[in-house]
Amino acid sequence: MTTAEVYESLFSPKGIGTWRELYLNFIEELSPSSVIEFGAGDPQFLLRLDNSIHRCAVDYMSRFKAVFDDAGI
Repeated sequence: MTTAEVYESLFSPKGIGTWRELYLNFIEELSPSSVIEFGAGDPQFLLRLDNSIHRCAVDYMSRFKAVFDDAGI
């Protein structure tokens, strides 16, 4: 089993969670033109941002690639 396969098998989506909710508040207040999330995993965080914000996800896995692609992230 490759490292990527091990990581993928251990991953469990965490949704927004406490820290992401806090970051959403900061982003709303700061009004940035773009946001990049490293280790994105679950796409819910970037999907909650306004579509006028350029959103970028960087992650080791490709589990949510189609969701990010469909949302233009």
